[in-house]
Amino acid sequence: MRYSVPRYLKRHFHALYLYGDAPPIALDDSTPLIVCLNHSSWWDLFVPAFVEYRLFHHDVYTVMDAQQLQRYAIFSKMGVLGVDRISLQGIKAFLDTVERLFKNQPRSLWLTPQGEMVSNYQRPIHFQPGLAHIAIRLKRFHLLHMAVHYEFWTERLPEAFIHFSEPAFVDTSEPMWNPKTFLRQQEARLQSLLDSLLMAVQQRDAACFQSLLQGASGTAPLYDAFRALLARWQHRPFFREHGAVATPLWRRRKGKSTHNEEF
Repeated sequence: MRYSVPRYLKRHFHALYLYGDAPPIALDDSTPLIVCLNHSSWWDLFVPAFVEYRLFHHDVYTVMDAQQLQRYAIFSKMGVLGVDRISLQGIKAFLDTVERLFKNQPRSLWLTPQGEMVSNYQRPIHFQPGLAHIAIRLKRFHLLHMAVHYEFWTERLPEAFIHFSEPAFVDTSEPMWNPKTFLRQQEARLQSLLDSLLMAVQQRDAACFQSLLQGASGTAPLYDAFRALLARWQHRPFFREHGAVATPLWRRRKGKSTHNEEF
C-alpha cells in the first residue's frame, strides 16, 4: 500500500516541497520515534506516509479516529491505528496497543496532537493530552516535529510543503519532566516551525525548497495534447505548466520607468 501513495499524490498535487533539510534519524534497536504534525487537511494522512517512504524508511504507524477508520478500513493496511476518544476503555486500549507496538522497538509513530482539523493560521496551537499519555507509556523516545501546509501557487493542482524541526530525545523518568509543561513546550515548538514555513511559502520562490515529488501539471490531457500539436504547427515552444509562461509586470520590464504606472 505504501508504494501506491506516491502515485496517488502525483495525481492530486503539482509538487511536494521540503523547506530546509531532512533531519538525520537513525533509530537504534530499542528507541521509537514520535513525529508530531499540524492537522489542517484530509491529506495529512498521506503526506506522512510518503515522507516516511521517501526519506526515512522506518516501520511506520499513524493514528486516526476509530469511527473514521471504520469508514476507510483500507487505511489499516497502511499502519493506521484507530483510537476511540469518547470512552476511557477505548483510550486505554489504544495506549496498550502503542505500548505493545513501540516499547523497545525502532518504529515511528506519526501523530496530529491537535486532535481535529484546524486552520494553519489559527493561534495559539493547542494539543490534546494524548501526546503526554503516550509519552508516559513509552518513557524514552525520539521526538520530531513536522509542519505541513497546502497552497495553490500557479498551477491547477495545489503544492504541499513540509518543514522539520531538529530531533530531540525525551526521557519521562527525569525528575523535572512534567506532562503539562511537556505539552506546552511541544505546542510552542510546532507553532514556531509552522510560522517559519508559512512565511517561506508566501514568498512563492520554489528555489527555496527541495522538490520531493513532482506531480501532474497542465489543464487536461486531451486539451494539453491539442495545445502541443498547435504549438508544433505554429513552430513555437509548448509549456504544459501554467507558471512556465508569464507576462512580466510593467514595472519589471527592462528600461521602463516605474513612475505613473497604472498596471
